[in-house]
Amino acid sequence: LTTHVLDTDRGRPGAGITVKLFSLEGGRHLVATAVTNSDGRTGDPLLGGDTFRAGTYELEVSAPGFRLETRGMTLEPGESLELEPVGLYPGETFLGEVAEASSGDPLPGASVEVVEPPGGARAVTDEEGLFVIQAGPSRPAVVRIDATGYPEHTKEVPSSAFESGERVRFELRTGGWIEIRAWSREGDAPCVACEFSISGPGGRRPSLVTGSGGRAVSAPLPEGRYSVSQVEVQSTGSVVRVSGGQNVRWAKVVPDETVTVEFGEPTLPLQAHFRPAPPSDWT
Repeated sequence: LTTHVLDTDRGRPGAGITVKLFSLEGGRHLVATAVTNSDGRTGDPLLGGDTFRAGTYELEVSAPGFRLETRGMTLEPGESLELEPVGLYPGETFLGEVAEASSGDPLPGASVEVVEPPGGARAVTDEEGLFVIQAGPSRPAVVRIDATGYPEHTKEVPSSAFESGERVRFELRTGGWIEIRAWSREGDAPCVACEFSISGPGGRRPSLVTGSGGRAVSAPLPEGRYSVSQVEVQSTGSVVRVSGGQNVRWAKVVPDETVTVEFGEPTLPLQAHFRPAPPSDWT
C-alpha cells in the first residue's frame, strides 16, 4: 500500500507529512504510521513496505496549517494498492487566548499545539495572551497548552471553532510540585537513580528518577491528592518483573507550593561508652 501527498498551496509534493493507516475491522485501530519523503511518498519501511490483511481501511493525512484529509479503501487478498494522490489544502484560522484563571491576566509565551489529529499546528501566545493557528480538522481537535509554572492543559475544541472565527479562551490554574527524598534500604546513602511513580487527578504522571542526592521534583501538577510509590524491579532468572511496590506515600498538592515525600531515613551512628572500660580481651 503506497500513497502520494501533494501540497496544493505550493503546487509540489508534500514532504514531512504525517500519514496514518487505520483498520476499520471491529472498530478503528491504528496499524501503521509514516512520514512522506521529499517526493511526497510513503515508502519503506512503513506503508510502502508492509503487508496488511485484506479488509477495510482509512488513511489519515495531517500536517500543520492544513485540513485533515481522509481516504477510505478496501484491500483484497494479494492486492497491491497505490492510492490516487492526496491533496492537502490550507486550513481555516483558529483564534484563541490563554489567561490565568484566578486573575484573568493574559499569559504570554505559552506554547499551543494541536495534538489530535497528529501533526497539528503550533503557536506561541503574544503579550496579550493571544494566538492564531491555521488548521482544519474534520472532527473536534485536542489542543495542548504548556506554560511555565502551570500544569499541562488540554482541551477539546469543536471543529466549528476553526470556521466561525470566534475566539476560544483557555484558562490555566497554577500548579504545585512534589519533591521526593529517598534513602537506600540500609539508610547509609541517598537512593540514587531510584524510580517513583505518581498517580492522581488526570491519571498516572511521568515517573521521577532521583539524582545524586536522592532527590527528584515533579513538573507542575494540578491541585489534588496524589499517591507516590517506589518502582520495584525483581529479576528471577530470565524474567524481570517491574511493579509499583507496596511502599506508598500520599501527598496533597496545593498551588504554588512544594510538598515533600520521604522514603526511608538515614541511619544514625551509634557509639557506646563503658565505665569502667571493658577488659582488653573483651570482644
